[in-house]
Amino acid sequence: MKFLNPNYEYSWKRPKTFVNNVILGKMWINIAGEIDITNHQTNDICHVNFYPHSTFSRIPVNKVSAIIKDNSNQAKYFLDGLWTNKIECASVLKESYVMSFENHEKLVLGNSEVLWKRNLPE
Repeated sequence: MKFLNPNYEYSWKRPKTFVNNVILGKMWINIAGEIDITNHQTNDICHVNFYPHSTFSRIPVNKVSAIIKDNSNQAKYFLDGLWTNKIECASVLKESYVMSFENHEKLVLGNSEVLWKRNLPE
């Protein structure tokens, strides 16, 4: 996707999309998996995680989170929410790595603000 003002070009691959109850029941869509969105002018990367739905999980349905990193691989922003309801963004104040079985990042975040919220018709 290319924006003319500012002149940024982004690329990404689609996450896995599952359509459930096609034959019986109420049909619904589940998006799951990880994708990277790349800004080709600045080389910033947004790593997005769409959490899979599971009957046995405590993770809410349609949950998504993302970490935006600059071209030096430093985390700058953290996005979190439900892709059908609301997305919030917080700046990353501090980043550290936790040695565990998964070797994941631990982020200290600033105040969050709502980037997008669904408006229901009245």
